[in-house]
Amino acid sequence: MKMIFLLTTLVISGLNISGQNDLSNVDESGLTPQLVMSKTYPQTLNPAKGGNAWTPIGPFGGDVVDMAVSVTDPEIVFAAAGIPYRSTDGGQNWSAMENLLTPSPSGIGTFESSSNGVVFASGPYTYYKIFKSTDNGLSWTQKSIPVNGAALDIKIDPANPNIVYAGLTSISGSASNNVIIKSVNGGDSWTWFDLTSVLPAG
Repeated sequence: MKMIFLLTTLVISGLNISGQNDLSNVDESGLTPQLVMSKTYPQTLNPAKGGNAWTPIGPFGGDVVDMAVSVTDPEIVFAAAGIPYRSTDGGQNWSAMENLLTPSPSGIGTFESSSNGVVFASGPYTYYKIFKSTDNGLSWTQKSIPVNGAALDIKIDPANPNIVYAGLTSISGSASNNVIIKSVNGGDSWTWFDLTSVLPAG
């Protein structure tokens, strides 16, 4: 029994020691913790091999969970990090969009841009609401949705920008599962699909 305990201790200690080579660091701005590969990993796992290098461009200070690029002006980029950000120079500089954060103080988690220049936004706690901009994010209007859910993802039909789908949060304890909604008029009105027979309710 003593021998097993001693061997286990040695193995665990050895793992801890070998796993401490260069594992934590910060990015070039000194802000974001990141994982740095240990030098003991095979060279084939090096993410920069083959010239596939990445450059951090921000926005710094939050976890960006979704992005969208304006179809009509590719220099305009939207980043959803709870706080909604907008860039007008291809991501080199970012500004928080107070005009969207004010009607959605719970935060923005998704953006989607259509071929006709309309941008949609929503967040994980924006119940009954989706936001729409027709001027690349300079102003926003609130659109009501018929389900007590929040849009986690928004997609636009590439052949018809007036057809918009949104995937919603499910409501715990609900008897139905109305988690996908659809608009055929650019988000002005919505209908829902009851997916209770396909997905478990709640």
